[in-house]
Amino acid sequence: GIVPDDDAIIPANIFKQAAFAIGDAAVLIWVVDARQGITPLDEELAKLLRATGKKILIAANKSEAARVEAQAGEFHRFGFDEVFPVSAEEGIGLGDLLDALVVDLQEVQIADESVDAKPREIRLAIVGRPNVGKSSLLNNLMGQERVIVSPVAGTTRDAIDSVFELSDQKFRLIDTAGIRRKG
Repeated sequence: GIVPDDDAIIPANIFKQAAFAIGDAAVLIWVVDARQGITPLDEELAKLLRATGKKILIAANKSEAARVEAQAGEFHRFGFDEVFPVSAEEGIGLGDLLDALVVDLQEVQIADESVDAKPREIRLAIVGRPNVGKSSLLNNLMGQERVIVSPVAGTTRDAIDSVFELSDQKFRLIDTAGIRRKG
């Protein structure tokens, strides 16, 4: 798994917050940088996420250009069911990602054995390494500038929850800080 630098307080806390969000989420949206391609940290994250046993949707972000969209297919190598070439900033490809998310959430709700008459809050964690577009994706899904987006890696330093309701169903999107490898 990923072990943050033992001497750095902020990376250690970022990892704790991401682990909490991952453990608490019904479905994980893993945002990767399609322009940069697969990195060694992506390979470590794939192992970590696979071990959760949760449904993982890969959003291969920064896929505005056809060339980059074609490169996004390399993330199938990790063995997760679906990879979605998207541009969180421009809203490209988010419809397909959301369609798959709805199907996965319906499966989670059916599998939920609670007998409450009211639907429970569904939590979605947005995870990935620094500066891949997690906050841009959250802002686009929320339809508003909910979190700060910057080209500077490490802008998001803590998990940020955003809640919205759709058809009497409450959703909590959790934008996590970028997960870094041990220094």
